[in-house]
Amino acid sequence: MVENTDYAGFVRRTLKAFVKRASDDPEALVLLKNVADEAADALNRAIVGCSDSGYSYGEIASRLGITRQAVQQRIERQRDLDARRDVGPDA
Repeated sequence: MVENTDYAGFVRRTLKAFVKRASDDPEALVLLKNVADEAADALNRAIVGCSDSGYSYGEIASRLGITRQAVQQRIERQRDLDARRDVGPDA
C-alpha cells in the first residue's frame, strides 16, 4: 500500500512536470487551470469526508491553517453542490 505522503509526493512531481509543459504552451494553461479547479473541488470533498469520518471542524481547520468557520462553509458549499449534482462526496 502506498502511504499518503508518498502518493502526495507523486502528485506534486506530476504537477510540477505539467507546469513545466504549460509554461511554453498557452493551450496547456487551460488544462492546468482545469486541474487546479479539480484540485480545489477535491480538497473540499476530502474535507467533507473527514467531517463525515468524525473529525471535528477544529481538527480539520488546524491542519489546513484555516478557521473552523471556513471549514463549515466549505462543507456546506460542497454538500450543496453535491446535492445539485446528485452525487455523494466519493464521486
